[in-house]
Amino acid sequence: MKWFINMQIKNKLLLSFMLIALMIGVVGVIGIISLDRINENIDLINSQGIEQIGLLNHADQNLLLSEIELEGIIWASQVTQNQTSIENAKAKIDQLGQENNELFEEFKQHDLNDKEKELLTEYEESIVNYREIRNQAIQYVQIGNYAQAVQ
Repeated sequence: MKWFINMQIKNKLLLSFMLIALMIGVVGVIGIISLDRINENIDLINSQGIEQIGLLNHADQNLLLSEIELEGIIWASQVTQNQTSIENAKAKIDQLGQENNELFEEFKQHDLNDKEKELLTEYEESIVNYREIRNQAIQYVQIGNYAQAVQ
């Protein structure tokens, strides 16, 4: 330790700055290695998860749009009693349903875990029931039974 005390100030400063530069270099290398691992994990997430989430989000939006169309059929038909608007809205609902079928077929092509497969089966059963009830409501509107359509 005496050798350090006996060193000139300029040499002490130079040695200290070299040690600090070495530490900064080590931290930089560790950071670059960590960023590389982060990049690999982000690529993995993008390839496996984000696309599936996008498909499900799009299907959810389509379901919401079909619900809005159904409400429009029920409430607007009471005022206008225009069969053309009912048929147009029904065609839009059918188109959204077909698009959802395509989205879920694409979703099935991905690697799904057991829980996702179970939820998908449950969804498929529920959507069949939902579509039957929705079609009954539209039929009630077409015959003018609005009270039954709302239920």
